[in-house]
Amino acid sequence: QIDHPNVVKIFEVGRDEDQYFMAMEYLPQNLARIIETSGQMDSDRVAEFGHQIAQGLGAAHARGIIHRDMKPHNVLIGSQGEAKVTDFGIARGEEFPTMTATNVVPGTPEYMSPEQCGGQKVDSRSDIYSVGCILYETLAGKRPFDGNPLVVLRRHIDDTPEPMQNIR
Repeated sequence: QIDHPNVVKIFEVGRDEDQYFMAMEYLPQNLARIIETSGQMDSDRVAEFGHQIAQGLGAAHARGIIHRDMKPHNVLIGSQGEAKVTDFGIARGEEFPTMTATNVVPGTPEYMSPEQCGGQKVDSRSDIYSVGCILYETLAGKRPFDGNPLVVLRRHIDDTPEPMQNIR
């Protein structure tokens, strides 16, 4: 439903007997692998990735779609270095609550907004917070908060990450 240069293109979704499939454009890298191999990135490159990710998410938000699981693994990088948002698997429209029917808060703790960590209703600002965590990691070479998932969730609510000027 989202047609934007910074969102991965889905060509087909279907089912073959009891197997479901999705055919999407091929992108050779993801941001997580780039962070893993390069650590701290050049600030100009981070700014460009941030701009492209924001453009892709903006297209989703304009349609009322909240990603809810923005993380480096969900940013694919094309052969020309362009960033594209992918995996809207737990995305919801703005009118849906954060918690699932089983009272599980979906997302990846290291990148979740304080509202999402607390099981509150989320909107596009939660995705923006998550992108901030991604950009922090690309600049710092480490996540804003690490550790036990429950501790990380609490730290997103209560703590402030180490200032960037202490890191680089």
